[in-house]
Amino acid sequence: MTNTLPLRAALLTVAASLIGTAPVRAQRATRARCDRIATTSISFGRTGGNLRPSGVRILSNGVVRDIGDTSDPPRAVTKVPVPELRRIARRAWTGPFVRLPTAPTRPTPNPDAARDFIELRSRCGSKHVEYQGGTGAPEFQRLLARLDSLTRVR
Repeated sequence: MTNTLPLRAALLTVAASLIGTAPVRAQRATRARCDRIATTSISFGRTGGNLRPSGVRILSNGVVRDIGDTSDPPRAVTKVPVPELRRIARRAWTGPFVRLPTAPTRPTPNPDAARDFIELRSRCGSKHVEYQGGTGAPEFQRLLARLDSLTRVR
């Protein structure tokens, strides 16, 4: 008669490991994947120097609000088409813009100079880029011009 004890122990070990990892697998499967494009809101405008910051924020649902609006609740300035917002967000997150240097945390050589900025913010992360007014990488300038024309409020 053969000893089946090692075989049973091996089967029990495998079964226990499968049962033990099932909740982990289920948890991973139900965890929502981060959708960077659909959750993106975009802020852009002018900041720094001796100017009061100004600009707009386009929420992920297309509602455009003035950054300086302190009313409660904030008033919507206008609304942009969500498909167009998603096209811009996709290009910004996957194109050259996302590789631009993040805004400096120290003062610029001329602290009185205003800076144009664009900030992408999603549930997956954020990207904030600034350049002294009228300067900057071509992709920054193109994106800023596209956002300006899309909202027509700045």
